[in-house]
Amino acid sequence: MPGIPQMRMEVHPKNASQPQLRFLGSAEPYAVAVFTPAAAEGMTPLECAGAIARALAARPGTPPPSQVLKTRLDERTFVAIYAVPLVPGVQLNAHILSAVGGKYCIEVHVTKVSIDDDDLASWFTEIEKASIVPR
Repeated sequence: MPGIPQMRMEVHPKNASQPQLRFLGSAEPYAVAVFTPAAAEGMTPLECAGAIARALAARPGTPPPSQVLKTRLDERTFVAIYAVPLVPGVQLNAHILSAVGGKYCIEVHVTKVSIDDDDLASWFTEIEKASIVPR
């Protein structure tokens, strides 16, 4: 994702018991988590994105669906984006979503902690350039 610094990604600490939890990494003020839940056979990127976006509401700290912006970034990449208030500041969240090979959904959860109101505009600009490309 352009604008996010390169960072060391480690195997998720719960990967052994929950293999869909793949990787974690951080480089202040960013953190990244990569998840690859199994998809129903033949699920498209749009179907995976919809399933993950609907499931976000049940996750702790996620605002109600009406406060989550969901949009398509390109043919295969979707995003759900929202902010969570902190004292002081805000945690900016983006869930970049897709699918690969008709077997796995892809979720890259990127967060940025900020105390600068000007970061919001640049956050949207960074997210708009994100893309998940199968290899």
